[in-house]
Amino acid sequence: MLSDLHYRDTGCAQWTAAVVAHLSQLRPRPAFCVLAGDLTEDGAPGQLTAVKRAFWGLPFPVHALPGNHDCDLEGSFENYRAVYGPTLNYRFSVAGREFLVLDSTEGRKVYRARVSRESLVWLEGQLASLPRERPVTLFTHLPLGKNWLRPVNAEAVIRLFAHHRLEGVFSGHWHGLTQTRRESSVLVTGRCASRWRRNHDGSDEKGYLLCAVRSGRLSHRFISVGRPGEEGLRLASLMPGHPGLSAGCEPGTNSAPSAGTHG
Repeated sequence: MLSDLHYRDTGCAQWTAAVVAHLSQLRPRPAFCVLAGDLTEDGAPGQLTAVKRAFWGLPFPVHALPGNHDCDLEGSFENYRAVYGPTLNYRFSVAGREFLVLDSTEGRKVYRARVSRESLVWLEGQLASLPRERPVTLFTHLPLGKNWLRPVNAEAVIRLFAHHRLEGVFSGHWHGLTQTRRESSVLVTGRCASRWRRNHDGSDEKGYLLCAVRSGRLSHRFISVGRPGEEGLRLASLMPGHPGLSAGCEPGTNSAPSAGTHG
């Protein structure tokens, strides 16, 4: 899972290329990649298209969900829908496991957002059709674990899984590594993958969470792509001659960052 690229202009292009190149070198090859929101800074068509052009060239499926920064400055997701498709909530299956992608945003709200009734109704319907013993993983942008940026109705979302085998919830938005245990579930946030936005757990390394299932158990660990400013060397070492683009878990913290630097 990778989140919070906050792509804003062509100054982010080389860094984004280095992130994509890093993912493309993974062996064994991942079954899929999830971009867990805040793909862009302003939800502008050029920003959204640049990210899709970069990641959809990977040799495995890529799934996206919107973050609060992926709606435009007027609070509309129309640009996002035009590039990534009209469906914000969806489900896919891999190797007998179910993966649910849930839109957790309320426009561009950073704090005290509420998961919409539309998303909750969709989730209820999906769970009603799933065998209770089947492993389920949920992806959201806003964190559902213990975090002051969680939606105000995060507990209502979690309660819907009371009779299901929820293994993990993977989220962005916080820009730091955190982990909350809820019975047999782990609720996780990852560091951001942005060239210019900072992390909130004291780290200056950017990257993604690499998940694996071994002996029926889901695990994850942070993979560092590096530090912004080193992407030219990183890209040259991973993919010589790569063309430029045009347009488990470490302990974390959820203490409050300084104002105006999150989300």
